[in-house]
Amino acid sequence: MPLLFTFSEYLQADKSLCDLPGLKPGQFSIVRYDNQELRVTSQSRVTGDHCFIIGSVTPPECQMVSFLLLAHTLKKEGATRVTGILPYLAYSREDKLKPGQSLAAAWTRSSLEAFPVR
Repeated sequence: MPLLFTFSEYLQADKSLCDLPGLKPGQFSIVRYDNQELRVTSQSRVTGDHCFIIGSVTPPECQMVSFLLLAHTLKKEGATRVTGILPYLAYSREDKLKPGQSLAAAWTRSSLEAFPVR
């Protein structure tokens, strides 16, 4: 059965989506150590399941790392597929090649694709 893992800013969407038949909520926690490193722990058994994550990648120094760590943890724990749902895609306005400027939209996509979580 598919599981839905939701970051706190999207809990309202989680409540609506988990009312759908065949989708159950997934549980996880994120702990920040004193040195600012993050540890993600899944409390749900995901082996053989398709997992969805509703979250954000902005600000990237916190949210993107948390999102990627959760995706990686779910895949490591045996999820057959992990699908990210990003209601707001950070840096999407930076999608044009301009001399001397970052192409942040491509960087964001590459970062999300860096882990084979699908």
